[in-house]
Amino acid sequence: MATEDAYVTGISQESTRPTQSLLHGLALALPEEHPGLAARSVDLSSRDPLDAQVDALERELYSAHEPGAEGAVAWRSGRRLGRTPAQVADVSAAREDLPPDGAYLITGGAGGLGSALARDLAARGADELILTGRSRTVPDELLADLRARGARARYQAADVSDEADVDALFATLPPLDGVFHAAGTVRPGTLRTKTDVEIEQTLAAKVRGTLLLAEALRRHGQEPAVRVAFSSVSSVLPGLAGALGDYAAANAFLDAFAAAERTAGRPWLSVGFGPVADAGLAAGSPAEARLRARGLRPMTTRAAIAGLRTAVATGAAHVLVSPTPTPVAAAPGRPPAATRPSPAVASPVAAPSSSANAPAVADPGRTADLIRGLLAEALHRAPEDIGDDEQFLSLGLDSLTAVDLARRLERELGLPLPATLLFEYRTVGELAAHLSAQNPQASHAPATVNRAHDNGPYPLTPLQRAFLTTEELYEGITSYGYIRQTVRGPLDPALLGRALAQLAARHPMVRLRITGDGSPPRQYTATAEPTDRAPRWYEVHEPDDTVPSLSDLEQRLYNRPFDLTAEDPARAVLVRDRRDEHLAHLLLVVHHSAADGFSLKVLCEELWSLYTALAHDRPLELPAPRAEFADYAALVTADRQSRPSPGTGSTGVTASQSTARRPRP
Repeated sequence: MATEDAYVTGISQESTRPTQSLLHGLALALPEEHPGLAARSVDLSSRDPLDAQVDALERELYSAHEPGAEGAVAWRSGRRLGRTPAQVADVSAAREDLPPDGAYLITGGAGGLGSALARDLAARGADELILTGRSRTVPDELLADLRARGARARYQAADVSDEADVDALFATLPPLDGVFHAAGTVRPGTLRTKTDVEIEQTLAAKVRGTLLLAEALRRHGQEPAVRVAFSSVSSVLPGLAGALGDYAAANAFLDAFAAAERTAGRPWLSVGFGPVADAGLAAGSPAEARLRARGLRPMTTRAAIAGLRTAVATGAAHVLVSPTPTPVAAAPGRPPAATRPSPAVASPVAAPSSSANAPAVADPGRTADLIRGLLAEALHRAPEDIGDDEQFLSLGLDSLTAVDLARRLERELGLPLPATLLFEYRTVGELAAHLSAQNPQASHAPATVNRAHDNGPYPLTPLQRAFLTTEELYEGITSYGYIRQTVRGPLDPALLGRALAQLAARHPMVRLRITGDGSPPRQYTATAEPTDRAPRWYEVHEPDDTVPSLSDLEQRLYNRPFDLTAEDPARAVLVRDRRDEHLAHLLLVVHHSAADGFSLKVLCEELWSLYTALAHDRPLELPAPRAEFADYAALVTADRQSRPSPGTGSTGVTASQSTARRPRP
């Protein structure tokens, strides 16, 4: 991948075109999405003669397969340049950089890192905080918290990639001491499965939004001493951009843009954050194994914000914030990237070992064809249209179809397979490699489970860890199911509340909690509330002028994250229709750690059976559940400990196997 003038190197007088760096970010994803493909990014200088440029490209081609060839390099006047990380000292930001009584603009201010930064600034005495976001829903709780800390805080809905919105925002701003651009979007999926519109949506906030913000600062005479763009290590480190190519590209632009602006005398800084998992939910997950293999482990929000303050004090154009010193792929630029270690540094943990000599159940090619054929039949697509590296979820596979396909594969191959198979192995290539390493002749006895009849704690299942990790690592990716049911006719809200309480008492997974202390996290079941009244997570909104519209209530409900260390994994809101007194809407959200699509269907069916029984004063006649989710979790844990783990490639994940039936929550 050849570009011109994407990076500022500081070697000589240079032209700057940071938008060219988008190609380098995209290139980082290609080896991950196309195994066996090598990708090299070379940035040339438009000030060098054509002969020098051709010579540089020839040299890169000859060395394409040498170790450490990944990433980006720059050639300037016959010299090959790369970036070398340098660890920075733990220093505090100078007072003139972040004055405690300053005024600050935070785009994406209601998000995870944006809101954490706002709280940190308010606690340190910030006078005025202006938060923006695309959502029209005002984060009332966050604003109340910031005001309680002494700051004047307000929220203005604005899409930073829309020029009119940016102009309207800047027309209301006071003189700013700092701008923190934390807005962004991430939508996992391979590049070839995404449409141009989807890629543009990912690039919009970080690329067009940054350019519009920088232009608005100049046009409105704003000269804040601190201008920070929130980037990611995915734009620098090889192996992290798979299924995130457009996101890595957007962040690569931020890195190059900040360097170009700082060279021009405008103090922009790009801060590349590593994964942030405040509750330690990534511990023990497949994602953690990949991150640890690259010298990274999730850090707390507090450590991330502390690293941000240190980054501001460095005066550099590009700083990486991660909990351990991180090797950086060759990429041009000066000053060098710096890695700020968090207070807690842990030694890397080796990925699980694999059994390389496990006999194969079938030829991998034939197994891949079988999987592809079953998928094509279920999704009504041609088999040749399904690539080896396309993620099942991106193809439109839902949880119910995934379970059905696992059962069909079980019958075709004569192997005991878990219902979660297509969630643990997410592409045809991954799944075929895993299945081809199985041994149908092995006579493993089914794992036995000795589970005490209590409420835990007990381990998280791999699928639960995957959902929780995704939610922590990729802000804006939701991990819960949502249903809206419209009810016409008489409806007693109090009886519906009691039916929900009965449902929670009946299904322990609706009372799921995640331990907040220690690592790895575990799950347990909270004590059931009394069934003669509604649970705490049930609300009723009668029609009046103070109640937000149905669409606003929906957005608030499914955009509000769950804190599973302190609250149930379910929320229900009953909304009376303003125009029809005989019409009501039930909004129900359940975290995917507690329920999949099938489980939501069961919960809704049982809810109305319970409501009908209560309304007619009849006994509750639902049969007792044959099993609890705790039985399934214990079975998965015992099963994995009882049999050898086949090789699983880079993820280190092994699908559980047992001849016993997997109960649903």
